[in-house]
Amino acid sequence: MLDYYGSIPKKKDEIILDIINHYKNHNQHEIKKIVEDLMEKKEICEEYSVSGWMVFFYKGCIEKMNKEIEKRKIIQILNEKIPEQNICEYICEIRNSPEPDDMSRAELIAKRGFENNRNPLDTAGMDTDDEIWISENPEYEDTVMDFYNELKNI
Repeated sequence: MLDYYGSIPKKKDEIILDIINHYKNHNQHEIKKIVEDLMEKKEICEEYSVSGWMVFFYKGCIEKMNKEIEKRKIIQILNEKIPEQNICEYICEIRNSPEPDDMSRAELIAKRGFENNRNPLDTAGMDTDDEIWISENPEYEDTVMDFYNELKNI
């Protein structure tokens, strides 16, 4: 049976509106800014399929939003207490730097692609858990490809 909702895209404006509606007790302008910042950093995609959004990605996006809201609260508190603002943002950036497990996962995805003689970001042959991980962590796509290209050049 054809996945009717899988072929219907959920666009950027609809995604932003869904997330704003989740945070009814927050300033809508601030929530929109955070979503757009996360989209710019490619931590939240600008388009999903309707079914993918409902089943997989909505929850992950809300988790990313919660982390970003918390980070911004911490920066605000630190900025009030510490006059050197660059230090506050630096502390939060270090706290959010890539985990060693994330780099290992990116390397593993590249290795699986190499072993199967396919592009590691081609979801047609990718394990479902890897596909979900890379869609939730698009900032690692370049890292996966770098690992993959290194393997090809050995």
